Amino acid sequence: MSSENNSKKYFRVTQGFNIAQMEALSEAEIFKAVKGQRSRFISTYYYNKEHFDKFTQTKSVAGITDVKTDKIWFDLDSDDGGEQARLDSIELVHRLLKCFPIEAIDVYYSGNKGIHIILKHDKELTRSEVEAITQKFSSGLTSFDSSLYDQNQILRVPNTKHEKSGLYKIQITPEELETLSIDKIREIARNNRAPTYSTDIVKISDDLLVKNEKKELVVKVDMLPPQQGDPLRIKEIDFSSKPHGWRDYKWAIAQGCFEIGTRNHSMMVIASTCRALKYGKEHTEAICNAADKLHCSITGDSPIEEYSLEKEVLSVVFSPTWNGGQYSIENDLNLKEYCEKYGFKQEKENHVDVINLQNIHATFKDYVKNIDKNTIVTGIEELDKAVPITVGMNFGIIGSASSGKTALALEILKNTSLNGVVSVIASLDMHRTRLYEKILYKVSHDVYKKTLSRNELYQKFQDDQDTRLSDEVKVQFGNVYFYDRSRPTVDDLRKFILNVEATTGQKVKLLMIDYFERIGTDVSDATAASLKVANELQDLLNDLNLAIITLVQPNKFSLSGGPDTPILNYTAIKGSSFLYQSFRSIISIWRPFFTPKTRDLDQFLEMAILKNDLGELDTFKFNWDGKTGSISGMSEEDETRFQSYIAEKKAILSPPGGEEQQFRRHNGF
Repeated sequence: MSSENNSKKYFRVTQGFNIAQMEALSEAEIFKAVKGQRSRFISTYYYNKEHFDKFTQTKSVAGITDVKTDKIWFDLDSDDGGEQARLDSIELVHRLLKCFPIEAIDVYYSGNKGIHIILKHDKELTRSEVEAITQKFSSGLTSFDSSLYDQNQILRVPNTKHEKSGLYKIQITPEELETLSIDKIREIARNNRAPTYSTDIVKISDDLLVKNEKKELVVKVDMLPPQQGDPLRIKEIDFSSKPHGWRDYKWAIAQGCFEIGTRNHSMMVIASTCRALKYGKEHTEAICNAADKLHCSITGDSPIEEYSLEKEVLSVVFSPTWNGGQYSIENDLNLKEYCEKYGFKQEKENHVDVINLQNIHATFKDYVKNIDKNTIVTGIEELDKAVPITVGMNFGIIGSASSGKTALALEILKNTSLNGVVSVIASLDMHRTRLYEKILYKVSHDVYKKTLSRNELYQKFQDDQDTRLSDEVKVQFGNVYFYDRSRPTVDDLRKFILNVEATTGQKVKLLMIDYFERIGTDVSDATAASLKVANELQDLLNDLNLAIITLVQPNKFSLSGGPDTPILNYTAIKGSSFLYQSFRSIISIWRPFFTPKTRDLDQFLEMAILKNDLGELDTFKFNWDGKTGSISGMSEEDETRFQSYIAEKKAILSPPGGEEQQFRRHNGF
């Protein structure tokens, strides 16, 4: 490869969020080429010739991680229309000007609810280096979005129109940022506004960007002041999602909101609370480490030493001589002072809140204002419109064996993962390798434009040609965590979810259970056991503020056939009647042509809404690919084909008469 080709910078340009092309043009040339268009984005990092060749072959950037950039970018976004983002951006610009010249800083209104600040320079930085710098400068800014730094991120192109607001992303001056309200800026953004395409490269002193002892790049600047009035960023915490048993002030500490110099005491508060709530030592260690990582991000403190955490905290709290006590405002002066300083309500440990309708009104208002974040989008348009799944919802899917329940679960998890929703699937009925194989068939079509056969798939792994498949699984299911113990209790699931949250630092919003009867309990009677598990799942849902989708089997009295049998009454669910009463919404699925005699016609899946606490009941038909478990909407041609298959199935099953009568009963003739 020539040095000239290797030195070229390629940018990925997309329409909407779908990959369109990769160009060896300057950013200014790309910006001018797409001026005024809707939903155009450009990669934040640039690619080299090797990356370009891979993209040309695969039309994907999955697996490409060694990207570089000569920019540092900040995305600030707030739900008040962008005014808080504007105020935070003013503070950020002031901080940047202490280290960088004004010529290096570009400010943009994003076109919706935020501000983008781009810092141009002459250094080639990696992802970790960009993150290190942005975390330093953004400390305490509540509207700063820290999620925009993975290797294949994109930003809206300046002078293109936002698809929701209808406003343009426009460049504004630092003076306009300070003197104009966000409403005035939005008014200006109704029209195109040519950005300044400066070709000047701002040189940054090597003394400014230095390596620390851990070889990480940091900004050589004194500790930047936190946002006035909220130095520990406590206002950023969503206390409505805290696990059951945690007081607000203890949960704030577990989110890293404690001052430099109070680490040991804070870790003891976290660890003793964890032990009292029956968390194990390893689980507690994960929570402490996650809290320390957040603390360092907020305050700039150096990380805790592993030896110190074990020796001074964990070995003490989990020793045989620990008396089981917790730190509380009644027995700990430091904790009491923390509550007074940061405005926490000083509740006693045995305090129970009295809730009235006004309390619920405020909670509901917050829920509605954040409805997008609280909604689990399945990607199946008909289902999302008819039965919106939200956090706090217990959702049941009933279907016979081989009806496609697991495939439907994976289709939902794929979509939620791609939308950034952290999910847990408790796969209790299928070994992990079998489940992974199902996922591989699903993604193989996206990688190779065809669904691999079993032999083809296995050959890829035997020949060590599985990297593309592995990368695509990470892309499509990267936010899904798998629990595959065969008969866990609900408490086991709770601990796993909390461990995922502690390890990742992200909130789990969806638990998928495949399937209900595999959840264990100490009750031997089947009906009583299902009642207990249903109650415990409801508690889990309330405590962790997530959505639960549970796959259930029909009872033996409701099915006279197989997976092709329609299920049109939710009382067909196997188990205690309390189980189907506990679900807020229930759907059933069946494959109308999945019989030994009509298996070649098995290209459709049907669904019925059997219970919908906030909507109507309905039935739907979908195209279905059994190998990949893919579900898609039907066209008029598909509907015609479906009806012809019904007639063909009827003809195949007509002799003898008994089978014809069964077929008529199953299909509503």
